Amino acid sequence: MKSTNLFWWICVCLLSASSLRAAEQNEHSDSLSFKTAEAYFAAGDFYSASIAYERLGFYSTSNTEKTQALLGKAECLKKRSQYKEAEQVLNRINYEGMNDTMTYQSRYQSALCGYLAGSFTNAESQLQQLFFYTKDSSITRSALPLYALILNEERRWEEAHLKLSAAIQQASGSRAMKDSLQRIVDQVYEKQLFPKLKSINKAQILDAIVPGAGHIYAGYFWEGTASFGLNLAALAFLGYTIYTGYYITSFTVGTTIMQMFYVGGMNRSEILVNKHNYESKNLYNERIKNNVLGIQSRIR
Repeated sequence: MKSTNLFWWICVCLLSASSLRAAEQNEHSDSLSFKTAEAYFAAGDFYSASIAYERLGFYSTSNTEKTQALLGKAECLKKRSQYKEAEQVLNRINYEGMNDTMTYQSRYQSALCGYLAGSFTNAESQLQQLFFYTKDSSITRSALPLYALILNEERRWEEAHLKLSAAIQQASGSRAMKDSLQRIVDQVYEKQLFPKLKSINKAQILDAIVPGAGHIYAGYFWEGTASFGLNLAALAFLGYTIYTGYYITSFTVGTTIMQMFYVGGMNRSEILVNKHNYESKNLYNERIKNNVLGIQSRIR
């Protein structure tokens, strides 16, 4: 008898706990819906909207609703220029069993946030998966301009040219319109317009032969001249201490100063080459970005 009563008591407790959890979930579902999150978003309260979307994703049992909630939260973070955080939110999406339209939307937004956050390798990976799992070119073609922008940042301009050309060919519209867009793409991606990037190895070899020459090669004439002067002064000091018989001083102080300026100059040439290449790349990419975005708006 006692064991029977105990059994029923355990069943009642389990049912009560289950009912409480269900009630809690229903309470959250009733008090917080997508309309609530969208209302916050429409009012410009992106912080509250992001919290609302996060709670929706947490309590939802549907993968579709979870995905929509994560996309909503990422959009809120984008509005607040928190692109890295938005990228991390979208990395939580489960793509198993997802249809092509939502797969495209999720992968595209992940790639876009990665691009805006400067995570170009991850952004490209998202687009590669987008094109692999979504075979319908009528859906994926609008992602090609974003692909081109990512390749631009990776200094792969010839590949970016091909992606934009493919986007134009797959677009709907007249042949005259496509030919016009293709001419624009061909013009902005002419090889002679590509940034003239410098070689770190060449700069360091030049600096090893003539201190400061690598700086001048990187485009920093006065800094290269100063480096040459400092190395010359260090060499003169070393020679003077040897000439006057201060051998220990020449060995300890003179060689240390000489090595500091000489090796330091070579390291500095690497920094200057990277700076030159970064600025040249950004200048070119910013100049052609409007053309890429203009093409994207016309092929949708």
